Amino acid sequence: INAEYMGRRTGDYDEAHVLLDLDADLRSQFHWNVKQLFVFVTARYSSPNYVVNEVVLWDFIIKSKEQARFYFQGLRSKYPLVDKGNNLRGANVTLVFQWNIMPNSG
Repeated sequence: INAEYMGRRTGDYDEAHVLLDLDADLRSQFHWNVKQLFVFVTARYSSPNYVVNEVVLWDFIIKSKEQARFYFQGLRSKYPLVDKGNNLRGANVTLVFQWNIMPNSG
């Protein structure tokens, strides 16, 4: 994941939209009991009030093995990174790519 920060301040909130370059190959996750994958990117950071803040920036459902190899460049986050207060500015933010397997049965 590569990211470019695009931020603004609205009232008492810090807000950022992120442009993502995302390259992934999850074809190996598909087998006989996998219906689909729920993939998502989260942003994690600390603030004075909360040790861990985690916000989903983007998500997508992969329904086939053929869709599980993808490359996105300049993909804008679906959801903004918003912090109530001024805690986002200057914070170290870690972006994490994750997925959940949704089985056919069980």
